Amino acid sequence: MSQPDFAAAVLRACKEQNIHTSVETCGYAPWETLERLARSTDLFLYDLKQMDPVRHEQWTGVSNQLILRNLEELARIHAQIVVRYPLIPGANDSHRDILDLIQYIRGVRTLQKVEISPYHRYGELKYSLLGRPYPLRAVQVLSEEQVNEVVSLIRSHGLDCESLH
Repeated sequence: MSQPDFAAAVLRACKEQNIHTSVETCGYAPWETLERLARSTDLFLYDLKQMDPVRHEQWTGVSNQLILRNLEELARIHAQIVVRYPLIPGANDSHRDILDLIQYIRGVRTLQKVEISPYHRYGELKYSLLGRPYPLRAVQVLSEEQVNEVVSLIRSHGLDCESLH
């Protein structure tokens, strides 16, 4: 989304060669950019991080209003969307958080499935190499059982869901 002209050109060139295309995005971009890329995109991998607007801004620094509005618009014109949800203890893993996610994504009519991406510490080394403090040091990694409970809850509401761990 930060280089929309380049992205559009690459996607168009891939489609001309019958290459399957996908775009991974959090949706924080002008609608016009997403709409333009959608013309040459087969699949959108769309990250949702937190449904509560106040908590979303606390964790990410931006409101989720644009992100949610863009997802709704994308679902109106695009057939294949996979919602990815990074599951982060203390940030978006409560029962209420998951129910809010379910309630929202059930309205995304072109949703193919939900992918749960459990929090991990793979980025911690990168932060240390950059000489920066790792902001999620105190966050605990969820057990496989805890992640499976979230997947089961989402599935129990009739949604296709899998964990990416």
